[in-house]
Amino acid sequence: MCGRYVITKPVTKTRDLVKSVNVVNDVANYNAHPTQKLPVIKSYSNAKILEVLQWGLTPSWTQEREIRPLINARLETLGEKMSIKDRDRSIINQLRDIEKKGAI
Repeated sequence: MCGRYVITKPVTKTRDLVKSVNVVNDVANYNAHPTQKLPVIKSYSNAKILEVLQWGLTPSWTQEREIRPLINARLETLGEKMSIKDRDRSIINQLRDIEKKGAI
């Protein structure tokens, strides 16, 4: 993953998948990148909700703003790395990766 991707009409495209939408605008973002607040489908015990989350993880053992937030991880090492071990995680399925499809 290169760290940038495209989002188009998140509310319209997820209407059949989620129970509700929490403060998400149905607009395109052709430059979704780390540290932005982006739409994510979050699963709760009673429903899936489309909401906005900030992309990135700052490890618990660092001082605030000491390092840049991590933006991705390898599935094979999720349980081994101290920076993401025992943390809540979200998996974001991107439809189009800018690096692979060419710059917009």
